Amino acid sequence: MTDEKSTQLSSDSLQLCPCGQTPSALWVYPSNTCKYAYVSGDCCGEWNLEFRTEYNDLDSDACMNLAIHYWNHAVRG
Repeated sequence: MTDEKSTQLSSDSLQLCPCGQTPSALWVYPSNTCKYAYVSGDCCGEWNLEFRTEYNDLDSDACMNLAIHYWNHAVRG
């Protein structure tokens, strides 16, 4: 398992970051437990959110799909 994973995505597939930019990639970072991880955009590196990994490896496509889902459905503002 790696410590982080990034995936380049089309700008249409991600919601805006609170910084006002649309990230072109998301970074997934480990949390204190395997149950949770953090996701942040490559636009500012200032905003991140914690999400449930459903115990998927951080470098798996399943985990990145969860990260994208939680990023796009997070409450902003």
